[in-house]
Amino acid sequence: MRNLFSHKYFPILLLLFLNLIVGALVAADYGESRDENLRYRYADETIKYYLGSDKVPEDEKGPFYVVVALLGSKALNLINKDWLQIDAWHFMHFLSFQLGLFFLYRICMRYMDKWAAFGATLLFNTQPLLWGHSFINPKDIPFMSFFLASVDMGLEMADSPSVVLLVDNEKDTSVVPFRSAFGSKLSEDWGLAGPKKSILLAGAGIFSLFLVLGLFAARPAVHNLVAQVIESAYSASPEDFLGALFSRFAEGSGEIPTELYVQKGLNLYSSYLNKFILLVIALNLLILWLLFPGSIKYAWRRCGRKYWVPLWSNLKNRAVILAGIILGFCGAIKVAGPLSGALAGMYFLFKSRRKAIPALIAYFGIGLAVTYFLWPGLWAAPIQGYTDIIAFSLDFPWDGKVLFAGVSYDVDALPRTFLPAMLPLQFTEAALVLFLAGLVTAIIRSFNGLMDWKRVAVITLWLFAPIVAIVIIKPTIYDNFRHLLFVVPPIFIFSGIGMQIIFDRIRSPLVNLLLIVLLISPGLYWIVNLHPYQYVYYNNIVGGVGGAFRNYEMDYWQTSYREAAEYLNSAAPPDASVIVWGADHLVKTFSRPDLQIQQYKRSKPLESYLDGYIVISTRHDKDISLFPDAKILLRIERDGATLAVVKELASQSDPSDY
Repeated sequence: MRNLFSHKYFPILLLLFLNLIVGALVAADYGESRDENLRYRYADETIKYYLGSDKVPEDEKGPFYVVVALLGSKALNLINKDWLQIDAWHFMHFLSFQLGLFFLYRICMRYMDKWAAFGATLLFNTQPLLWGHSFINPKDIPFMSFFLASVDMGLEMADSPSVVLLVDNEKDTSVVPFRSAFGSKLSEDWGLAGPKKSILLAGAGIFSLFLVLGLFAARPAVHNLVAQVIESAYSASPEDFLGALFSRFAEGSGEIPTELYVQKGLNLYSSYLNKFILLVIALNLLILWLLFPGSIKYAWRRCGRKYWVPLWSNLKNRAVILAGIILGFCGAIKVAGPLSGALAGMYFLFKSRRKAIPALIAYFGIGLAVTYFLWPGLWAAPIQGYTDIIAFSLDFPWDGKVLFAGVSYDVDALPRTFLPAMLPLQFTEAALVLFLAGLVTAIIRSFNGLMDWKRVAVITLWLFAPIVAIVIIKPTIYDNFRHLLFVVPPIFIFSGIGMQIIFDRIRSPLVNLLLIVLLISPGLYWIVNLHPYQYVYYNNIVGGVGGAFRNYEMDYWQTSYREAAEYLNSAAPPDASVIVWGADHLVKTFSRPDLQIQQYKRSKPLESYLDGYIVISTRHDKDISLFPDAKILLRIERDGATLAVVKELASQSDPSDY
């Protein structure tokens, strides 16, 4: 038993065990968030595609996690038949959060002792914002957790003695002699090829490369042309040449919308373009071999062979394979996944310099292969598809408004200070103080040689590089900073370093334990007090949740609609009409089958909303402006903030419009 308590993983395993018990008890309390039905549908379409469906699942996010969550939730529903489908789905998100806690603890152990690492992880676990998101967020929480796993396994790979590094066996390893000798070989091969052969082959290679660049540049125009041709053929008479040709290759065209044919045509064009690019690459490799055989052989003997041997060895190395697979999983959740590999790769290069290159090639190669295999949307055009998704994500077409410091901004008009200003507002004060102490300490100690500067650089860049990039680029940001939860863990790694400073001075295990309890108490209090809406938490910088109400975003995913639905289940008469401002499925999921639920539409006549009930979120003050005279039957409140209301429409005299 003593060995059990002293084991380095005992604290985190105990925490995970307790979390699973609590999570299983409260998972059925959380409402559905706005986008969960889209994630669920995407997972279902991906599974069907794997099983032979023709419909390619398309989304700006990878399907890996949601497929796992869907299969896992179905299994959980077989075990716990009292849970709704959405409850089991929520528990899967919570399980992914536990994965993140485990790997955060492992990373913290690289910077501090076991109990400071546990304290930092426990502080992270008891942040109301993160606890609330861990049940209702199928996108950002799983990505954060796999990002943590990827960074940890990447660091593990870099520190593993089994990874094969580049070794120079030649006495003369300087760059200049190789360049000089290689240049001489190139000149010699060029002269031996003769002017006609050289010009002909080089011209063919250059022309093919320019042709590929031209096709990429003309891609929008080609896409428009393909769409126009397909639309013209679709609407053409069968007697016409174009119409007859289309009818021959598109049976049943009258039953299938034009858009599907256009999309299929564009997919075919992308597929053929990729094959053409591969052909051009093969052609240019052949040209290089025909023109410079001696140079290639020399380069292989001098450089290629010494890279190939460790590369091949690392492709079979357990640490590299595992790190690469986890990196691939991360990339198959969001396009920002490779950033986790960049952090690990940067650390590896800092540590081993160019000797790490073969291992890194194997690492990223495995990661890219896994991501490609798990993301069917990339199969037709991997490079083009990935770059398109990156561009789409940075400029996501969301046209709503964001409430920030009492001002409702258009999403493209948010001030550049939005993210740096928002980050300190939704974590407990203890975490912020420890973070600042840990950050200053880590920087000073790394300069003094008391901490490994390479490891400090990893967490510093992990936190600050994305923030600086976002301030400069100004991509689309909304729903506070939920999209950027993956940058949050370094805050708590630094907090753990700050905690370690205190522990080193106290040197009393009992006092240290009491201090950890004291530090996490505010978070625990608000997790209980705000349940199940912990993600609306704000600290005392803005006056708490009550001070943030109508000044900052609160229940932006309208999870409080579950509580409204449960109230109507008990209060509404049979077949009552229920109008929902926003996504009506957030109420339907939890409502009695007889209730007539429909989404509020501004275009409908006002007289159609003179009876029944309406559920309204307080987002954008809609509870005030929409049907202001109607009687409020229910206020869903936490700590002075109203998240949603249920109004009786029959009690109002003159419904208000937007």
